[in-house]
Amino acid sequence: MNKTLESIFTIHNSPFLLSELLYTFYENSCQRVLVPRQNDILLSYLVLPLVLPTDSRKSLIKSNKTSSLRSFIKKGHHLGINEAIHNWMSLTNKSLQFLLNSDFVFCIDSVVLVNESKEFNKSLASDDMLNAVAKLEYLFSPLDVPTIYRLLGVKKL
Repeated sequence: MNKTLESIFTIHNSPFLLSELLYTFYENSCQRVLVPRQNDILLSYLVLPLVLPTDSRKSLIKSNKTSSLRSFIKKGHHLGINEAIHNWMSLTNKSLQFLLNSDFVFCIDSVVLVNESKEFNKSLASDDMLNAVAKLEYLFSPLDVPTIYRLLGVKKL
């Protein structure tokens, strides 16, 4: 029975499927920010824990132009983020590795840049997840990486 559950988890949470969320995050980041954010590769570890849970995803989708990371935090969706980062770290690493090996993104000095000459097939993730990822990037955009980690209460990776 345990093997069955592991297999279902692996199929549902495949690095190939989840890499679409990371790609969308960095694609939006490259379009919004003129100067690349230093150490933005570290933001990858926040995407899956904040987008995959249903409650935080719904809150992200409902956010608007006046929303900020502080308003998201006030709703309590960041609670347990340290454990969630630890739980999703392996899949985040595998998803990032897939994107890097496939040349969809480049990493230069801890800055992730999207390869615009190569098209990524965005048909696997649901629209609400992609929308939540875009809104999460919008909430992160005015802040630097250490501030984002500090506001969320992340102690270590």
